[in-house]
Amino acid sequence: MGDAVVVTKAGQPTPGLARFFSSRYGKPVPGVAFFALSLVSIQQRRSFPIRVERVVRSDAEKAASKAKADAKTQASSTAKRRPGRPKGRKNTPNADGPLTPECARLTGMLVALLPLIAGLIPLRHGVLDGPFGHHNARPMACQCAGHLLAKLRYDAALYFP
Repeated sequence: MGDAVVVTKAGQPTPGLARFFSSRYGKPVPGVAFFALSLVSIQQRRSFPIRVERVVRSDAEKAASKAKADAKTQASSTAKRRPGRPKGRKNTPNADGPLTPECARLTGMLVALLPLIAGLIPLRHGVLDGPFGHHNARPMACQCAGHLLAKLRYDAALYFP
């Protein structure tokens, strides 16, 4: 259902040119990115793109991304703790926090698309790529599609209430 496509591009005059993670190269590359919503036919084993939107990051998103990367490098330099859950720690449900910019962008696309296909195609499941397999994507899927199918990330932290 949802996927991000990164097209590498060199040159400064391109609007929306930024660094996006490309799974083909395994690292962030300069380029432009697109979010695509597709209908997937299980019988035909085909995907039919029905809405494509270009990703243009705001200055606030770029600054937040840079701050997160800087914090990650500082955290890796500190002492590491033992792997696993700390002793005495219980499973606690995560509170639904604010949507990430990617989830907000995807929610906007879905909200715009759902009225167009409401009477024609029943939307039962949302299938998202691996970067969306975390607890921030769950409220988005419940709001728009109902069920979320995604490969869980290593930091998914999903808990039952």
